[in-house]
Amino acid sequence: MKAERKITIVKDIPVTDYVLEIIAEFNKGYRRITLYAIGDNVCKLANVVSSVKNRIGEGVRIAGWKIGSKRRMGERHTFLEITLEYGV
Repeated sequence: MKAERKITIVKDIPVTDYVLEIIAEFNKGYRRITLYAIGDNVCKLANVVSSVKNRIGEGVRIAGWKIGSKRRMGERHTFLEITLEYGV
């Protein structure tokens, strides 16, 4: 099994594309996938996680999360990081 994969959520890619990518990565052998979003994309990250859990069900769980803020281009922006674990 592969250890961990990181995916950054951006505004131009639909939620369903992320869901399919995450499922494909789990099928490739990744056990943990960390999703990261900043600013307006935090809501999209929540939608992605919810959709993945609805598709996979009990096979995936939230292994950890981190929330905070970062200074970017002179302004503070909220970020969210969620780690999903498959096959637990």
